[in-house]
Amino acid sequence: GKNSHEHICESLELFAREVMPEFQAAEGAHQDWKRQVMSGEIQLEERDTSAHKDRFGHLAKVAPSNVAATSLGATPHRSAAPPNPASSRGRRPKAVAIYQHG
Repeated sequence: GKNSHEHICESLELFAREVMPEFQAAEGAHQDWKRQVMSGEIQLEERDTSAHKDRFGHLAKVAPSNVAATSLGATPHRSAAPPNPASSRGRRPKAVAIYQHG
């Protein structure tokens, strides 16, 4: 790109000097919060993220139909494929993607 190696290094040094100390100072409290969330002591509220899944509508044009369906609210579920006679010859069966709206 147009940025020189020196400029990139200066930007990283500025970030380390000006931004990272704030995060490092809060790391202990963050780890405690994370432990509480992971153990179930704190319950996070569910957020509706459906509006953020294909904001510009381009997936339906450039992606396979199953990816576009996922962006429209389908939930992908993966399951193992039915037994495959080829698997006895050392080949692994392929995973099958199943999409359900919901």
